[in-house]
Amino acid sequence: MLFYLKMKNTFIYIIIIVFIASSCKKKNKEIIITGTVINSVKSEQLNNVNVILSGKIIESNKWTNSYSKLASTNSDNNGKYTLKLDAVRVSEYKLSFIKENYIDETKIIQPDDISTDKENVVNADMYIKSFIDIKINNTNPVNQNDYMSLTLSGYFKNCTSCCTDEKFEFKGQEINQNIICICPGNQNIILNWDILKSGSVNSYKDTLFVGNIDTVNYIINY
Repeated sequence: MLFYLKMKNTFIYIIIIVFIASSCKKKNKEIIITGTVINSVKSEQLNNVNVILSGKIIESNKWTNSYSKLASTNSDNNGKYTLKLDAVRVSEYKLSFIKENYIDETKIIQPDDISTDKENVVNADMYIKSFIDIKINNTNPVNQNDYMSLTLSGYFKNCTSCCTDEKFEFKGQEINQNIICICPGNQNIILNWDILKSGSVNSYKDTLFVGNIDTVNYIINY
């Protein structure tokens, strides 16, 4: 009987210790990211924007180069969104804003810039997506030294297939190329191009107005 009581008391003590240990465990710290998404041109709040937080997760002290989805939500009628998640160890965060007919907006955030003690405010401006389609034709070839260069000037975003201000260059007689790229709508795009044939250089310039949700077609024959 005495042995039974001792075993019973020992069992009770073990349960109490386990309970205390469980109660003392720290809760996972929480990350809260919130903000407002707006149409940058009209300064209007955008609803139903898909907001996705991804991260390059560090596991067992191993770093990865690929992003894993951590949380997602949609902006409300006032353009506001809130993401809540348990803190995880990452080397980098990526916050993506996606909406139909808009250019995707991406923000890279370093872990040191994310706090677990307060809300992290990250606002986003989004631009309506439009397209430029420029056709380049060498319609009067002279020889293989024929040369044409083209640059675009305007406000461009850094996205896949977005227009850039880098120079396009074409050399040779058989040039029949299309340049198709994405740019924010409601702006003027300036085209500058040079033509070199038979040792003579001619320079040209034109301006294109690109509307919202628009595709502007332009042909350069030389």
